[in-house]
Amino acid sequence: PDIPLPAHQELLREGMLTRCGAQTQAIFVSHEWLSFSHFDPNGDQVRALQTTFRKLIAGELELYSEHRYQLTFKSHAPYLSGADCKELFPTMYVWLDWISMPLFASWPAPPAQLMAAVESIPKYIARAELMLIIAPPAVHVDRGTLCDFSSWCERGWCPC
Repeated sequence: PDIPLPAHQELLREGMLTRCGAQTQAIFVSHEWLSFSHFDPNGDQVRALQTTFRKLIAGELELYSEHRYQLTFKSHAPYLSGADCKELFPTMYVWLDWISMPLFASWPAPPAQLMAAVESIPKYIARAELMLIIAPPAVHVDRGTLCDFSSWCERGWCPC
């Protein structure tokens, strides 16, 4: 069953976070926030992510590197078969901003520290084995606008 995704601070408090080492293989999950205060208030992206990971771990999906996004599989060919995914994904870590870094509203830190956290994101992308884009059609609850793969591509730092 799908479960809610606790925020970084809650996972940290419960001792559920792991520091990545030099040999850690990680998946960087990119997405578009669906409200100003919560990345996914209705769970649309979490459900899509959970479904995708279940299928990858079961070997039911294949992955292809999309050249126009310049995604690379560092130690793999630009294609991962279902069998490759079944072997690789259960051992990988996930980097998703909501769970992987302190969030602005609940992190009592000076603005410089907040900006340092945001500015560190490209380093996590560079270290990741692959980047997974989660962009199911969903409505941004504060703006009332549709967010999907097209709107994800319109963001300034995305490599579309």
